[in-house]
Amino acid sequence: MNATSTMIKRPRRVLISVTDKKSLDTIARFLVDNGVEIISSGGTEAHLKSHGIKSTHVSHYSGNPEAFNGRMKTLSFPIFSGILYDRSKEDDVNELNKLGIAGIDGVICNFYPFEEVAKKLKGTNKADHESELVENIDIGGPAMVRAAAKNYHNVFILTSSSQYDEFMAEFEQTNGEISVNKTFEWAT
Repeated sequence: MNATSTMIKRPRRVLISVTDKKSLDTIARFLVDNGVEIISSGGTEAHLKSHGIKSTHVSHYSGNPEAFNGRMKTLSFPIFSGILYDRSKEDDVNELNKLGIAGIDGVICNFYPFEEVAKKLKGTNKADHESELVENIDIGGPAMVRAAAKNYHNVFILTSSSQYDEFMAEFEQTNGEISVNKTFEWAT
């Protein structure tokens, strides 16, 4: 695909890491039924498995274990390389292949509910709830969203279940190719 293309190629691999699992089984089943491999993090993987949906655990893809009670799972060189490489640049494609990394063509991610937790604790001594607040500061999610948004010419990003129906309709209308106008809209 060149940089002026108006469509991104049909996704082969999508990374899903979500806190809000509303309609997750619907979009995940849709992707799997359309031949897309899903990579997922711990809680997301457990949810998918409970709905009979197969996914590859993020640690298997990255070669790195989840660590520190889940604080480290998606922040890794293979994951961000798979998202960020520019498919229109032969050097990037060759380098990714040389590194033995499989591309990630889409990211479905939403963040830990920091604002909700902070609101719930309003009027309380937040120092008493420091660990709960700190553990709801998302780092990997925003980094993945920004990486996918930066590479919207090649990768789609969905951050809300309200986007799933639009994505599935676009996918069906275009046989899996996604309009760069849509990927830009979802990225911004």
